[in-house]
Amino acid sequence: EITKLTKVRIPKNLEGILHGYYTTNPYEDVPNGLISPDCMNPFIGCTALESIEVDEENPSLKSFDGVLYCQDEKGQYHHLTSFSYSGTGLYCYPTGARRESYTIPDGVEWIGTKAFEHNQYLSSLTMPSSLKQICASAFSYCNNLTDIYCYAEDVPVVSSALNGFPIASATLHVPAGSVEKYKATAPWNEFGNIVGEGRVIIDGLNYYLNSSTYTALLTEGNTWEGELDIPTEVSFYGQAYVVTSMDWKAFYDCP
Repeated sequence: EITKLTKVRIPKNLEGILHGYYTTNPYEDVPNGLISPDCMNPFIGCTALESIEVDEENPSLKSFDGVLYCQDEKGQYHHLTSFSYSGTGLYCYPTGARRESYTIPDGVEWIGTKAFEHNQYLSSLTMPSSLKQICASAFSYCNNLTDIYCYAEDVPVVSSALNGFPIASATLHVPAGSVEKYKATAPWNEFGNIVGEGRVIIDGLNYYLNSSTYTALLTEGNTWEGELDIPTEVSFYGQAYVVTSMDWKAFYDCP
């Protein structure tokens, strides 16, 4: 039974995964650009699947920590027209993988359709700055996913990718300089809370905001005239951050 499959090993000669698109003409070419296939994850419904391994000599597919990826511009094709879906992408995060947090490696540009569907263990997901697109229903029925860290400064393209999990009660962590862009872009703005992480200037002082702990580090490069009361906390887009530490160069050679 498909629900009892726990581990998959992919050989070196299996070089591609055929994508499916629902079109009025099944033989027409898929338009150029970043579009969202309807079918990509070949292991949907394998609820006990914990790990996917790929032969190291496979030229198109690869595995990191049991998660299935494609190599750059290889292994992604339209099911009839052989249209290539370019860039390194994540095909399948196993439904039965039991880790609570996962970090997608740097360089990954897209997350495939239904890639994380039905995983009930993952609560925190980190996505790299290289991410450009999230395909349809990528996180459907991930009922325990509460924190997403997206380090892309430019807001990734999505379709219906952010539906099907409790987005209204989840927190989105993004680069501090991109908070406004995410707040203004659907469906990212459906997150219950969007918070910034990274270097910012607040009331004339330099801080590094940590959105995991909601703490702030007073960083280097500050200048000041007269008296200064270092605040106990600062606010950024309505979120409070407790000032807990100071870099040793915070006021180094302060004029």
